[in-house]
Amino acid sequence: MPVLIGTNFPTSAEYSARVRAWSEAEPGPMAAWRAAELDYIELAVKQRAFNWQVLERDVETLHANQLGVRLHPYFNPAGFGTSLESSALRSDILRLLQIARDIAQHEGRPAVINFHAASGTTATARQDLRTQSHDFYDWLLGVTPTYSSEIIITTEFQLPPKPGENILRIGDSFEELQVIKAALAHKHFGFCWDMGHATMRQLFYQANPLPATPFLREVKHVHIHDVDFASRNDHRLIGTGSAPLKQCVQALVRAGYAGGYTMEYHAEEMIAADYGDKLRRSRAALLVLAGRAGKTQPLQAPSGLLKAQEEEQG
Repeated sequence: MPVLIGTNFPTSAEYSARVRAWSEAEPGPMAAWRAAELDYIELAVKQRAFNWQVLERDVETLHANQLGVRLHPYFNPAGFGTSLESSALRSDILRLLQIARDIAQHEGRPAVINFHAASGTTATARQDLRTQSHDFYDWLLGVTPTYSSEIIITTEFQLPPKPGENILRIGDSFEELQVIKAALAHKHFGFCWDMGHATMRQLFYQANPLPATPFLREVKHVHIHDVDFASRNDHRLIGTGSAPLKQCVQALVRAGYAGGYTMEYHAEEMIAADYGDKLRRSRAALLVLAGRAGKTQPLQAPSGLLKAQEEEQG
């Protein structure tokens, strides 16, 4: 079974205006993505900082270039169900579900949407944020099947706050994510294991960066990046830090994981002159970690796109 590998890219102009401008130029990021033989691009969508037409155009462009699409909305469900903000959030998510439905139909495989649980300041009761996260996912998992049975929802292992930092993020430990999952039994709901974030928890709080088998069996998506222990910075290129990525990836392989690995990097890497080379080296390093070096697959169009092309030619 081939290893599915992608990388992240912002759809929001305010998220990185320089990257958006660069993406309009030739050759832009597409040449780097195709040269690195990526399977998909994970589009980051920041609430209130993106344009629906830009997002839909990006999806169309990626499909036209034989690349799959995954969605990563940066929406905070804090206060869900108790504030006016939640009504706007619901509206945005329903539109995202429409786009995910179209992605699944086009690619002929499940679409993945990776969400974050609620976050707030330390003045907020953690149990309140947990309840709001539960209510959000409960609603989301209820409406998703009305759009498609081929949409996978994941909740991400969030970046733990630094000691003393005035922030709380629900889902910044394996145990808390498992509590969320246990209360929401749904076959298309699982975890996005952010290996860099788990390593940051190890760095800050001496926690084990490797989860137990029950967690591994519920992983449906992965973010992978290295961590520089000296500077305490994550989202480093694979192989340039000290994160236990080999142990993490091999634990997933042993658990039978067959989902995607998103190499998640900062926008500054995307506009660097050697971006394409870094992606190729990162992909090669990831294949080694997964024990698949030398077993790469030729870049192919998603099955839905191939079928559409065959119909046009026929």
